[in-house]
Amino acid sequence: MLARRAGPGAACVRSAAGIDRGRVGERLQAALAGLQELHLLRERQGDRVRWALQMQRDRSSPPARPGTDSPAYSPDEQRLEATLTALKQQLSRLRRQDVGLKSHLQQLDEQISVLKLDVSKASTEHLESDSRPSSGE
Repeated sequence: MLARRAGPGAACVRSAAGIDRGRVGERLQAALAGLQELHLLRERQGDRVRWALQMQRDRSSPPARPGTDSPAYSPDEQRLEATLTALKQQLSRLRRQDVGLKSHLQQLDEQISVLKLDVSKASTEHLESDSRPSSGE
């Protein structure tokens, strides 16, 4: 009799464990897929870094003058160089704006602190100077 009663309950436990195993398996597969994607992204980033370092090494050699053996910059390299210069200028402007915004934010923060002090001071003064007659008089 005891075996009969434990039978259906044990089946529920086994099915619940199977569902949990299925979920764990799905999570592990998703985690593995995420790790593989991160690995791929890491390889791509490494390729980009190697390419940028190669470009930097190539750029460090002086450009060719007419009549010399070393090659001149290609149009693509010239376009990339111009883009890089424009981005550097934009970054410089953004940094200056950032400094201005930070100082403005500090000033606003100080003004808010002063206003908070004024509000708390005004509320305590209001309580102290209550001119209403007391209920006993």
